[in-house]
Amino acid sequence: MLLKLKIYLFVIILFSGLATGLYNTWKRQIQAEELAKFNQAQLEQTLKDNTEFQKKMEEIQQNQIDIIKKNDEAKAVFEQKISDVNAYLNSDAAKKDDIKSSPILKQTIIRLQGAVK
Repeated sequence: MLLKLKIYLFVIILFSGLATGLYNTWKRQIQAEELAKFNQAQLEQTLKDNTEFQKKMEEIQQNQIDIIKKNDEAKAVFEQKISDVNAYLNSDAAKKDDIKSSPILKQTIIRLQGAVK
């Protein structure tokens, strides 16, 4: 009878150990699957964010190119105007029409020349 009780106790302990081991294995497998799903979702989000970032960077780069082009065009127009003014000032017609101007006008022109660089 005592031997039978020991055998039953051994079988109960064995089955409870097996059940606990199987439960822990199942639990770890579920956790690993959930972690893999989470990592996959994170990777997909990272790829999506990188794609969006790349598009924004390309848009910014295009805007920079447009701004540089507009700036170059404005600079060319400004240089053409300055060239025209200098050509007129150095022409015979301007020298022929040269008369004394007021000190206020002279100072204004001198200050404007100093401001534009």
